[in-house]
Amino acid sequence: MTEQEQGFWVERGRSSRLFWGITLIVLGSFAALDYVGMLPWPLGRTTWPFIVIVLGVVRAVTAWSARRLGGGVTLALLGGWFWIAENHWHGFTWANSWPLALVASGTGMVVHALAVPLYRRQRDGGVVNADVR
Repeated sequence: MTEQEQGFWVERGRSSRLFWGITLIVLGSFAALDYVGMLPWPLGRTTWPFIVIVLGVVRAVTAWSARRLGGGVTLALLGGWFWIAENHWHGFTWANSWPLALVASGTGMVVHALAVPLYRRQRDGGVVNADVR
């Protein structure tokens, strides 16, 4: 990989982290303001988790790396956990649904690990590299 290509991927990753960081800060701020009743419109228990789910799906669908794909899957599943806990689906609450966060994180890690060879093969022009990270 040339220095120019490496610079492109570093810059792309930096801008992606900046975008997602700001997005999560804004989303969390809106959720906190909703809880204390300071928003002029109700965000609602069902709205904000779906925003997290959509962000995760978009991240996964537009993934250019295995890490990004795994992160998108984790984010989407965490959004599902947020919805389940927030709406007390099947009796789940924040206190008793925390194992779902572990499931979401583990699933993202597994997807990442399984996708690494596919993205590496795509990057290397179809040649499978035995050194998979």
